[in-house]
Parts: sequence; structure tokens; C-alpha cells
Amino acid sequence: MSGVALSAFLDWSTNSGPQYLSGPNHIINDVAAESYLFGEMMRGKTPDQLLQGSNKLKETVFLEGVSTFQTFKRGADVVFLNPQKDVTLELQWRFMLDYMSWDEAEYLLQSSSASGRDGLKTMYKQMAYSKEQRQMQSTIDGMEDLLWANPSGASQFAEMEAAGGQTPYSLPVFVHENGSNNGGFDSNWTTTELITQATYAANWDNYRAQYDYTDPLDTDGDLDGLFDMFEETTIKTKFKKPTLPNSSTSDKFEPEAKRSGSSICTSTLGKKLVCSLNRQSNDSLINPNDAYYGGNPSWNGIPIMQVAALDTAALYDDGASGYTTEAAATNAGPRFYFFQWAYLNWRFHRAKYFQKREKKEPINKIGVFIHPVEIWGNLTCTSRRRQAICYPGA
Repeated sequence: MSGVALSAFLDWSTNSGPQYLSGPNHIINDVAAESYLFGEMMRGKTPDQLLQGSNKLKETVFLEGVSTFQTFKRGADVVFLNPQKDVTLELQWRFMLDYMSWDEAEYLLQSSSASGRDGLKTMYKQMAYSKEQRQMQSTIDGMEDLLWANPSGASQFAEMEAAGGQTPYSLPVFVHENGSNNGGFDSNWTTTELITQATYAANWDNYRAQYDYTDPLDTDGDLDGLFDMFEETTIKTKFKKPTLPNSSTSDKFEPEAKRSGSSICTSTLGKKLVCSLNRQSNDSLINPNDAYYGGNPSWNGIPIMQVAALDTAALYDDGASGYTTEAAATNAGPRFYFFQWAYLNWRFHRAKYFQKREKKEPINKIGVFIHPVEIWGNLTCTSRRRQAICYPGA
């Protein structure tokens, strides 16, 4: 006798219900990206470093030095000046929202969800968890997309820079490979955070280093390999304050950047390139179990992070007055963004940090509910000089 399928037992099929493999508050999320920068850049920040009030965001920066130092002879007349040095950067709040939505029938008609003690004893996934999961995935994806938005063109400049705009700044506003335009992303960016680029270009710009993508290990010895440019970038963006005995000079300079507060961000191809170069150059020194040999490379203690959004971000010159991905760019190859998060960070309004508002029932809908989540904030940069990019060339 060959037997029959279990489904042929009709009484069992009719009177049995499903049992999910995991609990009611777990749904496997397979739409998430491999990595997210949005959370990484805020890691370790205190509430005071993330949250604030006021009608706009401001900071005072020192961008242009005026020397009053001089030597003199005894008895000579001395000319005294009163230099004015402080520059104010300013940016506006931007307003973002997401929401959950549902029809009450989704809850009330979910089997056993509204039954009494004699109802079916079948376990189902919690509908509230499902709705919240979708909303949170949508919100984080949206914030991540904002981080890498292309800021080129007059309309994007107005949306990000002008008081009447609605788009937050993106990271490429502050860190990019375009060496012209006095540090602006393109010719439209005559100001950044209302600081005039032409006036302060020397110090209101990020550092740039170009590596030889055709010879990233620098086999020809001309010191333009990838690790050579990593070294150059580290030197040029690492500032050590002077220390004098019995002096108060130290607090007049910025503290030395902490490696724990920095990241090198790159695409999947960029991370694969670093891992490959590590293996090629260090096979005799390290083994495959070492963290930096494979999936967790670092440079001088700074983690090299793969950012999924950079695989498809159209941020680079396509040779035809437009922008394309790193693979199709005029200078094709991975980019490496050096970020110091102490000076580059999201700021949120204290009252609107992922605030869940009261659920609402639209007046023209019966049994339909909306639960908004509101965010007020903007991406701020207080030192562009401490940010950098390594980009490919030949």
C-alpha cells in the first residue's frame, strides 16, 4: 500500500490550524540593505550631541587666520589691530514623516485575535508588529537615501541651502571629489551652510587624494597606490593641537580626532578591493582568521565600512555634464569617504525625534487609521577640513 498524503485526512485538515516557526512578534526581514550608515554615524553620541531646540541651527567657526604676531625693537611704535575672525554657519530645520496605516478589519478579522477564551488556540503573527516593521524599514531606508542624495543643480541647491527648501543636506554636499567651484559641489553651490565658498575655500572644503586604480598596490613605486593615498589622507586630516607647559593654549585648538569616532565608507567593490590588497600584500604576515584580512578591514584603527547605497549612487562625473555610478564614471572605480563624525552629524529637534503622533481616522474613511511618525532635523557639518575622499585615477 502506497499510502495517502496527510491533507487527505479531511477532519484533521478542517480542525487544525497553522503554527509558525517563530513567535508572534518576529517576521524575517529580507528587504533590509546589507549595511546602514545612518545609525553608525550617531553611535556613541549623547542626547546633547544629537538633540536641540531653537528656530534654526547655528555654529561659529574660525576659517581665516589674521596674524598679529610680530617682532619689534625696543622703543619702536607698534601698530595694533582688532581682527574680526568669527564666521557663522547656519542651516534650517527640515521636516520628515512616515506613517503606519491599517484598516480595523485587518485586526478584527484576524483569526482568534478577537475571540474569547473558547476561541481558536492558534498562534498568528501580531498585526501591530507587522505594521511597525514596515514603517521602520521605510523610515530608515528613507533617511539612508537622504544621506547620499545628489546635490547637483540649481534646484537641489535651493532645496538644501535656501530657507524655503525642504530637503536636508546630504553627505556629498560636504565631501566630494569635485576640485573646482571653490569647494562647492558644482557651480551652483556658491555657499554651503550659508558660508561663502569663494571667501573661505582654503579651509571650507574637504581634502582630496587620487589613487591609481590601475596599480592600487603601487608596484611601480610612484607612491600613488591606494594605501599611499590612505596614508596621505590620514596625515592631512589629522590635526594635533600644540601643548605648552603652564599654558592655556590647549583649549583654543580642536582635540585630536578619535579613531573610534571616524569611518571610511565605500561601496561593495571598494571593500572587496581593500580585502584583496590586504591578502595580496600580507599573506606572509597574517592569517585568514585576522579581522582585517577578510570581512572587517580597517586603516590605522579606522573601520572600513561597506555602504550599500554607494553601489548605485549617481554622484560622479559621467563625462557628459551629468552624474553616474562609480562603475560608469569617467574615473571608474571605488571611492573611499573619510568621515570624522565629531564634526559631521545629524541634529534633531528635541520634541520631534522620531515622534509618534496620535493615530488619526481620516474624516472621509470609516475604520481606516493613520499613525504618523514625525522627524525634524538636518545633517550638519562644522569642519569640512577634517573630511576627505580618496577617488580613482590613473
